[in-house]
Amino acid sequence: MLVKGGAAIPHVKLAQSTEWMGWGEIELVVYGAGSSTAEGLFCLPEDGELHRLRLEREGDGFALEEDPLEGEVELKVSTFGGESAEDG
Repeated sequence: MLVKGGAAIPHVKLAQSTEWMGWGEIELVVYGAGSSTAEGLFCLPEDGELHRLRLEREGDGFALEEDPLEGEVELKVSTFGGESAEDG
């Protein structure tokens, strides 16, 4: 897979069926360690609305500028090859 630097790609835990996917917990993986910002898109299957996710560098990691999902989903942010940081 090719990924553009500064991309934030949503990941969901592995499930044996898409019916069992845990949409309440999503990991945003940021690619491009040298980037100061990252962006991604996310859509919950039940609402069908595309949400733009924008992240800013914060220390060694990234944090969401704002939560367009208004706490409906627990978003964990990590960098590719880096450590994870919880986003509240």
